[in-house]
Amino acid sequence: MPSSGGGGMTLIPSASGAPHMTVVYAPGWLPVLQYPAPGWDPRPVLRVDELGARLTALAHPLRLRFCRTLARGPHTTGELADLWRVTAPEVSRHLAVLKAAGLLISARRGRYVTYRLDVEACTGLGQQLVDVLGALNSQDAFVGRKTRSTLFIASA
Repeated sequence: MPSSGGGGMTLIPSASGAPHMTVVYAPGWLPVLQYPAPGWDPRPVLRVDELGARLTALAHPLRLRFCRTLARGPHTTGELADLWRVTAPEVSRHLAVLKAAGLLISARRGRYVTYRLDVEACTGLGQQLVDVLGALNSQDAFVGRKTRSTLFIASA
């Protein structure tokens, strides 16, 4: 909207730009500030140990292959064992690690259990890693010490 010569600013709360703030200004127009709506953040907040468990679960090459397969559709333990030529108990152990990390959704169908990838849990992993590392660095800055933060991820 064109400026009428007086001061002012247009404030727009928005969920679409979270967590970023946008400022738009053009000569002759009022400045516009688009900011995240209070209390709205679509990303789940993960603790360092939860994020570490997810990254550790994905670090194993066979579990990563299972995730790629399960992202395409649900499968049973037996189907995954036949597809990847491994034993059913080995598949079961790897699926248990992925499920404990919150990366799989299971559903019982009669005597079989089907597993599928929890796409929502996987979608924001990169940003969650950046958020956790940023939080670790900001804690160091808050304390005022020059320390090196380390995200320790134990192997499973």
